[in-house]
Amino acid sequence: MEAIKYNMPDSMDDSVWANVIGSSMVSITDALGRIEFASDAFSEILECQKYRLVGETHELLKSPLHTGEFYKNLWRTIKMGNKWSGVLTDVNSSGRVFWLDTEIIPFRKKGEKNYKYLCLYKNVTNYYKEREVLKKQELVNESFLQGIPLNVFVVSRYGKILNTNKSFCKKEVQELIGTYVYDYFSPSSFQSFKNNIDKVFVDKKKHQFELHDLNTDGEKIFFSVISSPNFNSVGEIVSTTIALNEVTEFKNVSDQLKNSEEKFRKIYQSINIGVVVVADEKGSITEWNKGAEATFGYSEKEIIGSSLTMLMSEKYRNKNIAGLLRGVDKIKNQKEEATVKMCCLRKNGEQFPVEFTLSYCKVGEVGFYSAMMLDISQRKELENKLIKKTEDLELLLKTTEEELIKKT
Repeated sequence: MEAIKYNMPDSMDDSVWANVIGSSMVSITDALGRIEFASDAFSEILECQKYRLVGETHELLKSPLHTGEFYKNLWRTIKMGNKWSGVLTDVNSSGRVFWLDTEIIPFRKKGEKNYKYLCLYKNVTNYYKEREVLKKQELVNESFLQGIPLNVFVVSRYGKILNTNKSFCKKEVQELIGTYVYDYFSPSSFQSFKNNIDKVFVDKKKHQFELHDLNTDGEKIFFSVISSPNFNSVGEIVSTTIALNEVTEFKNVSDQLKNSEEKFRKIYQSINIGVVVVADEKGSITEWNKGAEATFGYSEKEIIGSSLTMLMSEKYRNKNIAGLLRGVDKIKNQKEEATVKMCCLRKNGEQFPVEFTLSYCKVGEVGFYSAMMLDISQRKELENKLIKKTEDLELLLKTTEEELIKKT
């Protein structure tokens, strides 16, 4: 208290300063910034004993964590006898950074030329640490938003951009805010875009749609758009969030795939020589060509989605299924085609024998079985005739042999 009494104006009594010292971090420096007094709380945050601080230059007033201009302004202010307020930061002896909300009050006794400086501090370290964490999180969030491969806009009912996540049409974020999203699309696309956005405000629910436009080179570009309403606390729509994803590349690939698929199906369905039937792993027919239609009598419309068992003779169904399962087991385990024979059934109820080559393939995660069938009715008929001729010949030879034996 003696140091304080020596340096303080006469109007300040001991009780006032006892309260100040008891509740605050305080230091007093001379005109050159050398510490003449330090409170216990101030010594604690510096992690240095008081007797070591007295006489030393006030390091907090020249911390490397602040710029030179910052300290020029501080010293210019207090040397003119004016109070300075601000936040000072430094590193204590343990290497921990701390922040102090600081007031520096110049004072001097009558007759003295030089000022001394009373410094009052408030520890705001926790606040600044939390702010640093929030800043880092904001940077992460901003980086994440900018990295999203689509443009996100928050727009008013009339299309005014209230916020956005990244640049668009060669304009940066700040340039976009306050402009109208419809201005970035050609007149041919504008009305369609606006109508779909207006639906969100009318229906109060999310809408998804596609949009096409022309780029600066006059090439057609495609967008996939999702627009979702944003409500206030009383349930009114105040804006809509628009997620705009350019899908031109995927659109072109999709169109090519559709064209290829359509071409394949037309060629496949036009084949009327040979029977080709494709079924999924559940045994449901998925493809049916002209040859199959001619052989079995069912049109594609009648048969697609039906079970393969529909083509099997009821009399030999169990035998046919057993043969089919053996073929399936073979191609799955040995990874090769399997030849299967079975008795099939036409739409008119006629039974006929077939022989087919069974193969297996996967498209993505979906497996399919393809059967290249051959009607072997004529072959079976010839085989039966051959068997009958053989039996007749054997009977003739046996009869002839018996007659010769009798004669002898």
